[in-house]
Amino acid sequence: MASSDLNVLIGGETGTGKELVAKAIHQGSPRAVNPLVYLNCAALRKAWRRAELFGHVKGAFTGAISHRSGKFEMADNGTLFLDEIGELSLALQAKLLRVLQYGDIQRVGDDRSLRVDVRVLAATNRDLREEVLAGRFRADLFHRLSVFPLFVPPLRERGDDVVLLAGYFCEQCRLRLGLSRVVLSPGARRHLLNYGWPGNVRELEHAIHRAVVLARATRAGDEVILGGAAFCFVRGRFTRAACGKLSGAAELPQFTRIDGELPARDDSPGAGAK
Repeated sequence: MASSDLNVLIGGETGTGKELVAKAIHQGSPRAVNPLVYLNCAALRKAWRRAELFGHVKGAFTGAISHRSGKFEMADNGTLFLDEIGELSLALQAKLLRVLQYGDIQRVGDDRSLRVDVRVLAATNRDLREEVLAGRFRADLFHRLSVFPLFVPPLRERGDDVVLLAGYFCEQCRLRLGLSRVVLSPGARRHLLNYGWPGNVRELEHAIHRAVVLARATRAGDEVILGGAAFCFVRGRFTRAACGKLSGAAELPQFTRIDGELPARDDSPGAGAK
């Protein structure tokens, strides 16, 4: 799948590591020598989303003092990862569909079309089938994006993956802080396995980083061994069983599961950008 040029739709709860999956797909593809460009559709003000995706020319709207490339241009011959794709408006979904169909874009304020060669990976924490039925997401775009659908299960359902991922984040901390060794004690492993991780991989990453920084501040030397006390926050109501009940996100239908495979203001740039 990574070696193909298929569009991929990655589903799963918030924080499950969908961006890590997208990076792995890109790195395993022939496009890996070219950029992987990231865009969080939920983080943009609605009026700016078209300009962010497709770019704009000088004078296209108030404040457009120069030409600016959009994410599709930046990702030409590479991969564009659209996180939280379900946040796009129906009008912008139609423009995205055209790019997927014909491979051309039009900058805001420009009459010319530009050819682009981009593989699109999209992620969502919503059930887009339900969004389609509710009229909030285009059925034709859904089918274009979900040529190869994947589902990333929550961390509480991934067994010993939590220890493998914790080891990966320990190594990231070691490299970042210039330490010789960062390891988990057996007690720390037990705590990590017993906790339900309602925040999923993102919460685990932050927990490891916090524990390493605190341990380093209280010990001399460049070696850190994380004991069970470093993760005392795992005691309490967020057990694996309890967190299973907390989840309101059901597995998206017909999605291939991935298990154990991966370490304000609405300043408008013109009506045309909505």
